Amino acid sequence: MGVVQPSSKYQLSDGGQGVAYDVTAGGKSQGLVYTVNNDDVNIYQNVKENQKSTKLATISKSEMANYVNQEGQGKLVNDLAAKAQVVDKRSGDSNSSASTSNSGNDHKYGRSGTIDVPSEMQGTWYSADNDADSTITFGPHTFTYSGENSSTTTQLFKQDSEWGEDEDNYTNEGIQNATKNWGESQLL
Repeated sequence: MGVVQPSSKYQLSDGGQGVAYDVTAGGKSQGLVYTVNNDDVNIYQNVKENQKSTKLATISKSEMANYVNQEGQGKLVNDLAAKAQVVDKRSGDSNSSASTSNSGNDHKYGRSGTIDVPSEMQGTWYSADNDADSTITFGPHTFTYSGENSSTTTQLFKQDSEWGEDEDNYTNEGIQNATKNWGESQLL
C-alpha cells in the first residue's frame, strides 16, 4: 500500500511535483518515500515528518523499467501492482482510498474498466526478424514495448465514450501527464 501526501510535509531535497508517495506495509510507514519529477524518481529512506531525510537515489523511470526487465521481474511487478492500493491523504480525508491505475474502475479521466488481455496472448513476443533487442510483453492489463535502450509500459483501459467526446480532455496538459502511460484498447 502507498499513501500520497503533499511533499511539503517532509524535508526533502526534491519535492518533485508537490506529491510524496509514502510506501507502507500493514498500514505503517516504512520510512521509504519517493517523489516524481518528470521522468526522474527520487527515493528517500528513514523519512519522518518535519525531519531532514536522506536521499537514497535518483533514477529515471526508463532505467527502473530496464532493470526490472533485465532481472526478469516483470511478472512480479505486475502482480504486486495489481494488489497495491493508494490512499490519498492530501485532502485530509484518511478514508479516501482508491486502488491503483490497474483497477481502472473509478472512471477517472474517462476510463471505464481495464482490458483483460487473454492468457494466450500474455508473455513476451519477439519481432519476426528475430531482433532480440525489441520485444513486446503483454501482462494481464498491460502492454510493454522494450527497444534497444528503453522500455515503455502502457496500462490498458476501456474508455467511456462520453468522456472522449470532449476535445478539452485530450488537450488538457494535466490530464495528458496523468495518463501518459495509459492506452485505450478494445479486444476484437
